[in-house]
Amino acid sequence: MAIRSGVAAVIQSTVKPLDTVKRSPVRRRRSRWEVAMARQARGERARAAIIDAAIAILTDAGYSALTTRAVQAACGLSRGSLLFQFPTREDLLAAVIDELVGRRATRAQRIIDEFAARPPADRLVAAIAAVRELFSGPDFLAEMELWSAARTNPALHTSLVPLVEKIGARLREQLTELFGPEIAAHPHYPQVAMLTVELARGLAFSAPIRRGHGDRSVLEFWQAAAATMLGRSGPAESAASGPPQHQLLI
Repeated sequence: MAIRSGVAAVIQSTVKPLDTVKRSPVRRRRSRWEVAMARQARGERARAAIIDAAIAILTDAGYSALTTRAVQAACGLSRGSLLFQFPTREDLLAAVIDELVGRRATRAQRIIDEFAARPPADRLVAAIAAVRELFSGPDFLAEMELWSAARTNPALHTSLVPLVEKIGARLREQLTELFGPEIAAHPHYPQVAMLTVELARGLAFSAPIRRGHGDRSVLEFWQAAAATMLGRSGPAESAASGPPQHQLLI
């Protein structure tokens, strides 16, 4: 009896009451929906990292340096993760073009919003300058690398062709907003818009050689010519005249 009493005393002194015991937090099991959403978020992050790495390589080193191994090293993902997102190189390059065009559309929308908030004094001059800005910078350098490579790469050409109409439709829509309803209503607007884009692309392609020399003169001449085509007067009409140093550099 004494032994039992002693054991009971020891147990009572060493075992804490339940209400004083700190309980470990119980982890709630995630639902299938939560698991799926987390997996999707990881996939989207991986996809974005791969595309960003590919764009950086195109901009810094050109199309010839854009290998699967180089992209994998730049984004820090496994080869399996890269191939899961983009089974073929052409799939990746099509996604890169789509991303670059999307970025340009975002920049264009920002300019459109700025024009709406603070209308420029000369909408034609401002719109042409804006288009030149849209077709410039590192992103457009990366885009040029892909379009140039597609000329001699049948697989790449095939993967990019379906994007052309989508790109063109979005660009035409935003150009109309950039130039504004008054200019867009003119019968010669389609020609002005088309030539503005081709001029901007041409300046971008030749920029690495010219290093920006002559851009201002070309834009001023085109702004004046476009104003004439549209029957407009104002600052753009006299833009072609200037000091001798504003001559075209070819």
